[in-house]
Order: sequence, then C-alpha cells, then structure tokens
Amino acid sequence: MSSPLSAMTCLRVDGRTCWIRIEPMQALTLPYSDAFALETLLEVYGGVVRLGEQMLWSWDIVGPLAPALEGETGLSRLEVMSALADNPGAMEALVARYVSFRGYRDVAGFTVPAAFRPDADGLYVPKHWWTTDRERDEAHALLSEELEAWYVQHYAHEEEGGPPPTLTEPAITMVIEATRPEWLAHMRPGMGWDGYSFDNAAPAFP
Repeated sequence: MSSPLSAMTCLRVDGRTCWIRIEPMQALTLPYSDAFALETLLEVYGGVVRLGEQMLWSWDIVGPLAPALEGETGLSRLEVMSALADNPGAMEALVARYVSFRGYRDVAGFTVPAAFRPDADGLYVPKHWWTTDRERDEAHALLSEELEAWYVQHYAHEEEGGPPPTLTEPAITMVIEATRPEWLAHMRPGMGWDGYSFDNAAPAFP
C-alpha cells in the first residue's frame, strides 16, 4: 500500500452535511470534486479508523452508503473507489445521486491569495480569481512550499529532538453534502483515518 496523502478527521455531521478536516502529508490533494468527496466517505469503511483511544475496524463501520453503491454498480467498494479516481467524469451521474462537494473552509498554515475570497457561507469554491496562469501556478507552488517547510520542522522535532515547529500545521476543512442523511450514517465526529483518495482531473484549491 502506498503512503497516505492526508490525515483525515471527521469534525461534524449535521443532517446531510459532513465536515472533514484534511491535514495534507506527502502531497497536496485538495481537489474541488464530488468524486473526491464520495471517495473520502467510502474509504472510512475499509481502513483502520481511530475514535479517541478506540480503534474501529471494518465491522465497526455501519451505514448504507457502501452497500447501496455496490448494489447499484455491481462493483466492490474498492472497485467503486478505483473507478472514481481513474475516470471521475464517467461517474458524475452516479456520484450526484449520493453526494456533492460544497467547498473548503477554515484554512490554516496555507497562504490564500488575497484575490481569492470565500463565498457568503465562508466556503472557498472553484472560481476564476487569478489574472494570469502564472499567478495561479505561483499560488499552488507556495502551498507546496509551506507544506514542505512545516514538515521539515515537524520531522526535526519528532525524529531528531529539535525544537517544536514554529509554523502552523497546514490543514483545511472539506464540506460534503449528501443527498440523504443516511449516506452519512457511518460517519462519527472524532473519527480519524489515513486518506488515500484523489481526483487528478479536477481543479484544485486554490
């Protein structure tokens, strides 16, 4: 298995809406993507999930989302996730019946371009905020540099006994809206897991 892309934590579930905190690790994987949102909800079923001091295994994660998708597609949960990652465009109609990506919020440790403002709900959603492609490329590069700089300090502290990091750990919250509240029945606030999901076809924050 490859290394996780992010550390994920479910912050809150309220009706049809779920808030998930993302702490990027080896790479920035922050797509504006309904497929990414669905992948993220599905990966909880199969991995080792932490809830405080408790470890939740696959048989502890109960909810109708994965069984419904397996029944509709005839694929296993892992095959559904693979299809979402490999060809998200072909899965748009399916994904729309279950969830949608609302946006990102509560950015920490990353520099958000001054021209990029959240919407009325405080969410960063895909929009054309840049004046040149170079401006957006530089914004993406800065996020990568900030993530790497924090991990240099974190590694020096954890592995080499250096001082605690002075930089803020990069993190962001993804907001997901389900078409029905039962699609979030398996999600519990405080759950933490390693995130492997991605969508390289979608535009990415910022």
